[in-house]
Amino acid sequence: MNISVEIIGDCAFDKTDLIILISADSDLVSPLEYVLKNFQQKRIKVFFPPERKSTDLMMLIRKQGGRVIFLDNNELKFKKSMMDHLVTVGNKSVQIPNEWL
Repeated sequence: MNISVEIIGDCAFDKTDLIILISADSDLVSPLEYVLKNFQQKRIKVFFPPERKSTDLMMLIRKQGGRVIFLDNNELKFKKSMMDHLVTVGNKSVQIPNEWL
């Protein structure tokens, strides 16, 4: 429910041009259909987590002319785009979680 409200709210208040959703939850089809119908200038990309998919989400994305993206097919791209192990800004440092490695 919270994701749906945030998606529609961001569109209504023009806080986004592109929605990137990482989910295989078919409950999100209705809010995405609402966005496509009422905010036609907004684009939507859906990425399916590894070993998960939703036929309903796939049909929606394909119907709008989009491409279905499976994260398990793009593992190398994500590993290459990970932040450095330690990022320092000013006097504050943040370390990448070990489970991301």
